Amino acid sequence: MGLKEYDVYINGRATTVQLSDEDARNQGLLDSEVDENAELRAKLAAAEAKLAAIETAEKVAEGEAKAAAAAANKQAPAPQNKGGTAAASKGNG
Repeated sequence: MGLKEYDVYINGRATTVQLSDEDARNQGLLDSEVDENAELRAKLAAAEAKLAAIETAEKVAEGEAKAAAAAANKQAPAPQNKGGTAAASKGNG
């Protein structure tokens, strides 16, 4: 009696189990169902890849926005005096 590996979802998590032919039949993992699961896994992988791409694009956009803000801050003119009047900063009291 040999064991075969089956990709299944248990409590919403994908996992691989090793089952005998009899146990696989009892669990409803016939060849047609295994093929159906493979199609669903492929769709899930594609959806996860799209989500990862979107998250990456959002992080890149966020980084670009921060870089643009930093560049804008660098371009602002430096203040000539820091809070005093012009006469006070020159020492003409």
